[in-house]
Amino acid sequence: MTAWMAQDLKRQESICEEILEKLPGRFQRAGSFHTTEHRTQSKVNIPCFYDEEHETPLSLVFGGVFDYGMSDAHKKAIQALCSPDEWLMLKTLVEDRASREEKAVRPFLMSRFPLFEWVAEENIDLSDDLERPDFSTEEGPYPIYLSTSEAEKFLSKSGYRLPWDHEWEYVAKELRSNVFICGDQLPRGDLSKNVCLTSFGSASKNKKASNFFGIAGLGLAAMTKVEGGNGVMVRGGASGFYPFQGPAQWAMLSTELQIPLQNMPGSLAGIRLCMDIPN
Repeated sequence: MTAWMAQDLKRQESICEEILEKLPGRFQRAGSFHTTEHRTQSKVNIPCFYDEEHETPLSLVFGGVFDYGMSDAHKKAIQALCSPDEWLMLKTLVEDRASREEKAVRPFLMSRFPLFEWVAEENIDLSDDLERPDFSTEEGPYPIYLSTSEAEKFLSKSGYRLPWDHEWEYVAKELRSNVFICGDQLPRGDLSKNVCLTSFGSASKNKKASNFFGIAGLGLAAMTKVEGGNGVMVRGGASGFYPFQGPAQWAMLSTELQIPLQNMPGSLAGIRLCMDIPN
C-alpha cells in the first residue's frame, strides 16, 4: 500500500487503466472508495471496478505482508470476554487455530459485498431442498448462503474464485491486526446497521459498514480456500445469528477464528467473489 500512496493521482489512474485493459470486457472503472490509513491518518483512494454482467462492485486489495494466524494475545482477549462456562464452548475452536506466521498477499480484486441472492438465481439452478437463512428485506439486495456444489457452479460460470483463507484475514485485519472485524473491542449499539449489516440497498449504511478496503458484510459467513488442501473453511458468520445468544456467535466477529463448514447449519455459507490481477 505504501507503494500505491507514493504514486501521484495520474500514475494511480494509469495503473487502474492497465488493470482494466486485462480484465474481461464486462468490467469498467467504478471510481474509488475514500478511506483513511489509521497510523498516519492519510487519505487513501481504494480503486473500485464494476462487473456489469453480475452487477458487482469490487475493490482493489493492495498486496502486503502480515501475520496470519491467531496470537496468544488475541486468544486471551477473547477469553477475557467470556465466563468460564462460555470459554469452554469456544476453547477448542480458538486453540485449534494455528499460531501466527508471516504471510505475503498479492494484489487481487474482492467484491465489496457478498454474493446477492438475485445474482445467484439468475446464473445457476438453486436447490429447493436446502433450508437457507432468510436475509430478505425491502431495503435492497441481500446475500444468499450456498452449498459447496452451488458455489462451485457459480464460480465456474462467472470466472471468479473464492478468497484464500489468508486473503480474507488480511482484508479483515485492515493492515493493523484487529482482534475483531470491527476493531479490538466488541462493538456496542445496533450492529444490524454496520458490522452485522445484511441488506445492502442504502449507500450511507454500506459506507458505514465498509472497512478500510471498502469491503462490507464481513460479518456474514463466507467460504474460503485453505492452502495445501481441498477443504473449505468459513470465516465470519456472526451476522446470521444477530442478536447474539452466546459467545459462540459473537466470537464469529473474530478476524482469526476459522469455522469448519460442517459446523454451519446445513453446511451452507455465503461466497465472496475474488479475481486475480492479471500480470
